[in-house]
Amino acid sequence: MAYATREDVIQLHSEQFLDRIADRDQDMGADNDAVTIALGFAASEIDSYLSARYVTPIAGVAPLMVKVANVEIAVYRLSNNGGILTEDIRRRYEDTIKWLQAIAAGKANIGVPAIDSGAKPPVVTNFVKPVAMFGRAVRG
Repeated sequence: MAYATREDVIQLHSEQFLDRIADRDQDMGADNDAVTIALGFAASEIDSYLSARYVTPIAGVAPLMVKVANVEIAVYRLSNNGGILTEDIRRRYEDTIKWLQAIAAGKANIGVPAIDSGAKPPVVTNFVKPVAMFGRAVRG
């Protein structure tokens, strides 16, 4: 589950920027599937750091800095795959990773209750469909 949307990328960087880094079919516009996939992978990367201290994925509305991290990691991935990675994009990605490492080490936080402060993982209910014992499919 991504913490940011295509609109968040546009708000932080501009639509022209997104069109440039996420145009996979050379039609002069961002490919929505590429953006969605990059945001999802970025959220997974974020969760790998946050899970050291928080229940992930973060429930409800993500804190603003988590959204920004989601955007910056996705932008890095899109730029790298698009062959237009700049020094600025790389630096923002590395800064984001350093921030996530600080969170995992307990030197920073995201403003939601941490596991060590009593936050509980969400309750997951598994439903199992019983196997049919009688019926036409069972007859041999």
